[in-house]
Amino acid sequence: MVRELTAAEVDKALRNLEKIEAYLSPRTGSIPAPECAAPIASMWQSVSRLEARLRPSSSAAAPEPSSGEPTAMTDAGPLDAEQLASFATYLDRLERWCAACDAVLPRDEGSQDAQRLVRRLDAVRRSLESIESHADHSADAASPPEQGDAGRTERPSPGRRAGGSAAVDDVYDGAPRRAPAPAPAPARQIAMTTGDIDPMFQWVGPEEVELTARAREQIEQLFAEQGISYFRYQLENFAEEVRRRIRSAPEGHVLVIKVREIGGERKPFLSYVAESTLRDDAS
Repeated sequence: MVRELTAAEVDKALRNLEKIEAYLSPRTGSIPAPECAAPIASMWQSVSRLEARLRPSSSAAAPEPSSGEPTAMTDAGPLDAEQLASFATYLDRLERWCAACDAVLPRDEGSQDAQRLVRRLDAVRRSLESIESHADHSADAASPPEQGDAGRTERPSPGRRAGGSAAVDDVYDGAPRRAPAPAPAPARQIAMTTGDIDPMFQWVGPEEVELTARAREQIEQLFAEQGISYFRYQLENFAEEVRRRIRSAPEGHVLVIKVREIGGERKPFLSYVAESTLRDDAS
């Protein structure tokens, strides 16, 4: 049954998103260290799923930001992997909690805060995409696909902070927990390439992409190998993210799907690699 979030729940999520945005916004030009890649990818996916869930329940056009919007820090340090992992853990648990109770934003009372929450989700996602874009352009062309536990980020110890940023509050009581995933198979990646023979996607319009049956089969096979359990609606949300990222791929780059471990769980994430890197690997 669909459940509208209470004003207190919206306010709590909004305050946490403002903290996350205030940390990320002044660092969008930073080149993240390799250990930051996994939590950044996790945050992006959680935020995208929250947007897909919550945006339809708000009005189509969000009002302009008010003077109460969070301000970016003026003396920002480098991105810290443990701080990002803390944010990633919160966003993942929030998204799972919202999915478990089929949450939607309130339609009447508290709608102004609901609109602010939607804007904050959008701002956090855009900050993450900007950071990831810098990482892609600086490292992907020179870096082979990771092996084993490369890029693994451990969950930070409770209460620890990094970079002077306030920690987010814990997610709501009663958030579901998953059983530990089975030991994963060796890491691999899926390159979303196109061509005359066995393409992974096809352009069906000037700005519209359709995944082929082969692409969907490979994604489900990768998830099964890596111990990732998705419901059908989660697979469709992921496929939509893949299509969107293909549409926005930088020239000369290919979208790849990989799996990394975050906080004890195997999770998929998306990044770009240069086409020349894929050709070199195949030769």
